[in-house]
Amino acid sequence: MFLHFYTESWNPFSRKLSGCTGPEIQLHADPIKQIIRVDDLPSSGHTLAITMRTLMNSLQDEDTGRLHIIAELWGFELPHGSMRELLPIVTARMTDPEIAVEMIQSLPETELQILQQIQANNNRIAVAELKRKFGEIRHLGPGKRDREKPWRNPISPLESLWYRGWISTAFDHTQTGLQEFFYIPNELCHVLPHQEYVEDIIMGTPLEPPESTFPGSTYLLEDCTTLLADIRRQTEKDIPDYLSSSLPDRYLIKPKSKPFLIHVLTELEILSQPGLTPDPQALRAWFETSLPEQWMRCVHCWRDSSIWNDLALVPTLTCPQNNWPNDPLLGRSRILRFLEPIPENTWWDLDTFLNAVKDERPAFQRPAGDFDSWYLQSSANGTFLSGFEAWDAVEGSLIRTLLRGPLYWLGLVDLSISVEGSWITGFRKTSRFNQLFSMETAWIFIPSAAPVFSTSGEILVPLHADPTLRYQIARASVWSGYDGKHHRYYLTPQSLQRSAGQGLSAVQLLAFLKNNGAAPPPYLESAVKNWEQKGNQADVQRVYLLQVADAATLLKLKQDRNTAAFLGKQLNETSILIRKLDLKKLYNAALRSGILLNIPTEDQAAEV
Repeated sequence: MFLHFYTESWNPFSRKLSGCTGPEIQLHADPIKQIIRVDDLPSSGHTLAITMRTLMNSLQDEDTGRLHIIAELWGFELPHGSMRELLPIVTARMTDPEIAVEMIQSLPETELQILQQIQANNNRIAVAELKRKFGEIRHLGPGKRDREKPWRNPISPLESLWYRGWISTAFDHTQTGLQEFFYIPNELCHVLPHQEYVEDIIMGTPLEPPESTFPGSTYLLEDCTTLLADIRRQTEKDIPDYLSSSLPDRYLIKPKSKPFLIHVLTELEILSQPGLTPDPQALRAWFETSLPEQWMRCVHCWRDSSIWNDLALVPTLTCPQNNWPNDPLLGRSRILRFLEPIPENTWWDLDTFLNAVKDERPAFQRPAGDFDSWYLQSSANGTFLSGFEAWDAVEGSLIRTLLRGPLYWLGLVDLSISVEGSWITGFRKTSRFNQLFSMETAWIFIPSAAPVFSTSGEILVPLHADPTLRYQIARASVWSGYDGKHHRYYLTPQSLQRSAGQGLSAVQLLAFLKNNGAAPPPYLESAVKNWEQKGNQADVQRVYLLQVADAATLLKLKQDRNTAAFLGKQLNETSILIRKLDLKKLYNAALRSGILLNIPTEDQAAEV
């Protein structure tokens, strides 16, 4: 017998049920529900599952006219009588194996395919999904039905099966509540040629190796270190605007992943909300973890997150009041299951994959197959997107966004792009993809060389260097950016002063570098120690040179109290230095004193 088993610790990626003891169970993986077979069915307190419904259950609420229709279509005479008298006769005839097999053989190909599809889908498919693909069923009152006789000229394959008694409808439990499904009565389902439930069908077709590609990588971990170091450098007043304005994109390898990374690091409790404050113990534990383990934690965090909503990441969609109606975990788990059987290291055509999902599993994130109740809008023009005709704009865009977003950022897929470079045409699963469904990583990490010091004084940290080492260097340095091979930094009195205020002194930094195989050259070590002992010995400032026509003009500017405050060091009778931040102030003050200054434009100023 079958029994619904509901558990709060349900995980769509696990083939096991937690918290279950007692008789041995057989689990049928279905992200909407779990059904288990048990030896001893408890006597009460459980809903009758669709998979337990017999032909008698399916017909007992019908009228005798429906039974006469079934008898006509199955080719036998049915006497007059009450429902109680006729129902056993009809069910006995329909469940006779020889008669049932004969009726199966007489079914048109489409009707047989529908039955096999229901059977192979754990004997239930959402009513809305099958009606959308195979047409409607006219549910008429007994009088109108008997006058019009719709069973003799059915308008759809579903209606043909309905009036023959092959399919019925019932409500069953899903994660989002009760939903209506088509099912085959139990005895008739057993008569059909057995169809295994196949979740892992291969959707789509291969793609010729493309010319233009974006290889997936584990560079996301590089960006994790960059973000953690930069957040550690921020003051409390800077944090509220951090997501929008703090970190220049040139420091990140994949800048669009910044909100995703901050979410992952927050959900892993390395950062706390509100405030994005690093947790010292969690941060220490993170950097003591190997890079493969860090990567695996990021992958599983996203995979299992019910908070991160990939649908809300779709740039072409908006939702009123940001009240997204989907279950993020359900949609993500289904998409990953669609991708799972596709061969690794094989380029796959994205359009054929999307078309296959649309045809075979269109309602993967809508358990009831309801495409009309979600209030989503196009971000381009505000048009509401409802109905199955919006599938490409909603479900199709979600799959595209998942591929070019988290799956690509995490290095789980490579992407191919159109010749114009504006559209994803295909994807290829990397060898790391199947680790989504494993608790152990097979990724072998080979660390890169130690940081090097250029003759210009820059610290060049190569990709895949020890993240702890780069984190400490980044905290104490000014960042030059990322050049494709190295993260570039240089030390200044201001950066050393800031890191000292956060508990990392210059002497500690030098010792840390030496202990980790990155001893600085003597000249840099000497400069840092001199600063530690003597403080600032020199400053570099960005200034402008103001040149006037004659000494009298400069004297007038110096004697005028409105302009004198913005003048710097005088170099000669007609030249004086102006600080950059005082330039516009001096212009305004000189204008009020009757002198018009020629100052550089913003573009010219940027070149200075």
